[in-house]
Amino acid sequence: MDVTRSADDRPSFCRVASRTFLALILAFSLSIPAPALALSNDAGQSLASQVDRASDPQDNEGTSDSTQAAAAEGSDPSASVTGESQEAGPDAASPNSSSSLQSEEPSAQGLAQHSDAANATSTEPSLESVDEPRDDVVPGEIIVVYDSAVSSGSQTFSLEDQAQPDGLDVQVVEEIAPADGDVGPTVVAEIPDDTTVDEAVEQLSGAPGVAYVQPNYLYQLIDGFDVSVADGGASILSEEAASKATVNDPYCIDTREGKNQYYLYNSNVIDAWDSAKSDGSATVAVLDTGCRLDHEDLQGTLDAAHAWDAYHDVALDVSPTVSAGDNNGHGTHVCGIVSAQANNAVGIAGASYNAKVLPVKVFSDEASNASAPTAKIVQAYTYLDGLIKSGALSDLRVVNMSLGLYGESDPAFESAIEKMRSEHNVLTVCAGGNGVNGVPKTERSLPSDFDACLSVTSLNQDRTYSPWADYNEYKDIGAPGVSLLSTYKDSSSSYAFLNGTSMASRWLPGSPLCCGRPIPI
Repeated sequence: MDVTRSADDRPSFCRVASRTFLALILAFSLSIPAPALALSNDAGQSLASQVDRASDPQDNEGTSDSTQAAAAEGSDPSASVTGESQEAGPDAASPNSSSSLQSEEPSAQGLAQHSDAANATSTEPSLESVDEPRDDVVPGEIIVVYDSAVSSGSQTFSLEDQAQPDGLDVQVVEEIAPADGDVGPTVVAEIPDDTTVDEAVEQLSGAPGVAYVQPNYLYQLIDGFDVSVADGGASILSEEAASKATVNDPYCIDTREGKNQYYLYNSNVIDAWDSAKSDGSATVAVLDTGCRLDHEDLQGTLDAAHAWDAYHDVALDVSPTVSAGDNNGHGTHVCGIVSAQANNAVGIAGASYNAKVLPVKVFSDEASNASAPTAKIVQAYTYLDGLIKSGALSDLRVVNMSLGLYGESDPAFESAIEKMRSEHNVLTVCAGGNGVNGVPKTERSLPSDFDACLSVTSLNQDRTYSPWADYNEYKDIGAPGVSLLSTYKDSSSSYAFLNGTSMASRWLPGSPLCCGRPIPI
């Protein structure tokens, strides 16, 4: 398969070689043919041609028409699937939209289609001072990492104890990661009202006892495109393919258009289950909007005892501002793709075949346009690190996220990811990005494009690259990301379709490779 790319777009040989080796191991271990789980630099059709098509309003209009036609063909009124526009978003859907299936369907659970569109697109960080407040950082706060000479055990460490340039008055408000080896504690500090974040970072950099200073960046849920932009239409599954299934989950084996898990077949996960199943032997941590803790199809796999709200630093089941564990629905959908209980005659089957899934909420409480500060994400990693070191969590294999920010660096965040990999052999898998208004971006996206992460881009149902998916030399692998059916937040028995690299990145950690076999990192 050929990819039309300019010479300037080509990644370095070392990057391609190492990432190619990893992706080939992934594909081989899953018994997946190259078109189904593809390297992002080896597309089923020209990436350049897809970018051109995504940029062409006429082509996008045609895609929308074909998608709607595919969704409508052969469907009956009682089993209709609703599509919400980017403006409406999943939270603006009709309260009854997730209950459109009647008793004659595979099960009485609800089924809705959402574009995951209420989630804002990423913004690019800049350290330049500007007159207007920045919208990509938490105002009035900075993150400070001390050098090894400062110990959090003293209970008195504070930037005020150090000689500060120009007498800048800052106050430590919380520690988000303890001292570790050659690195001192990581803290959040408040800055004076008359000082911008950029000014504080500049003035405090190089201060005695300080390793580095940075903004407390704000990450957004990556997915935010109109469903009409997504190629592929409704999910399609043949009778012949469905006959290969060895599970009895209704939506996994239903061949009717728009009511099945085609992605388990397109990626050969169904076949891979013959040789690799998790069956409770591994855990995937999902750092997202939370999870509906009482969902019927997660009861056998959800690690509710350790589910955590890192945003408020409380157990998820007692978080006072979160309804049933997830105000947004994105996290619940992700948890189902990874590990909805397989072969329980209910709903769907998670790709891992019953790995344990541990939801950790890192986003704010809004049903739409929620954000996740660097500090809360680092605290989530600190929480997982503590569970592992205490022995409460001995089988964590993967951390999964679909949040993003276009930019170059976030050292505190990257350090947390690298520590999880180097100390505990836990891989972080991230969504690669969905572009802006249906047009892919090539800018570096964080955290997916960190060296320590596996960056996943989206494939259509025909195994070609989704035209809206971001691409660059940092993207590692492609996986199904269109019309993925999974659990949802609307009720304890609701299900929904979502689209995006977010869904693609959730599918991969649920694979038998990540949950049942060693991960080469």
